[in-house]
Amino acid sequence: MENRSLDTHLFKLKSLLAWGTRYKIAHGLASALLYLHEEWEQCVLHRDIKPSNVMLDSNFNAKLGDFG
Repeated sequence: MENRSLDTHLFKLKSLLAWGTRYKIAHGLASALLYLHEEWEQCVLHRDIKPSNVMLDSNFNAKLGDFG
């Protein structure tokens, strides 16, 4: 992904994410969990949510990865 994973921005880069970007990432992650837990035909539990598993595209949209 273009903006790497969330852990890169939290722990490796010196610049801070703007509050609007932080909100966008949190909202995207919450939407992904809602879909996995309630909107998909089977309930899926991720069981390993951590910053290195949150990928960020060029617009800082969060994508949840590492399901297996």
